[in-house]
Amino acid sequence: MSSFSPDDARLKELILHVSARCADWDDFDPFLLERILFQSDFLHFREHGTPITGQTYRRGLMGPSPRGMARVLKTLARDFAVQETPLGDGLHVRRRPRALREADLGIFDGQELVTVEEVIAFYRWNRLVGETGRGAGAGPSDLVEVPWESAGLREEIPYALALVGQAQGLSLALGIADSARPEAIGP
Repeated sequence: MSSFSPDDARLKELILHVSARCADWDDFDPFLLERILFQSDFLHFREHGTPITGQTYRRGLMGPSPRGMARVLKTLARDFAVQETPLGDGLHVRRRPRALREADLGIFDGQELVTVEEVIAFYRWNRLVGETGRGAGAGPSDLVEVPWESAGLREEIPYALALVGQAQGLSLALGIADSARPEAIGP
């Protein structure tokens, strides 16, 4: 279980912000929203030691999802802050969230908002690259996605996963001091 306290108020405002920023994307749907939220939380944890919303994420069929996402979206809809519009061909209907009010960004610090904007820019860039067929790339930043696929279906995705692939991050996750790492000790 996550050692962070989930902050539903921050999740609500982040949903509103991301939904507004991605409103012009034809393919923006709940799955893309959830990936942006996940990457924002986990990348902020990687860079600054704390997630933005502290939500517990689980691997779903289509990607990572905050544990209380359905509940939070229902609350936003009930408060007339979000409208969920059906998308799909009749067989596979998804409910696209559309912000009906501006997000209260005053509850976030500058670093948190920069992280969210970098993640949005990453997904915007990769959507454009896919549409033009110019080949994949990291886009406008050096963002490296957190590999959520390594968790089993419906399993919790630990925040320590954000540190995978970074020697310093791995040693922090494992509680190993820099001086105790094998490459620091020598032969």
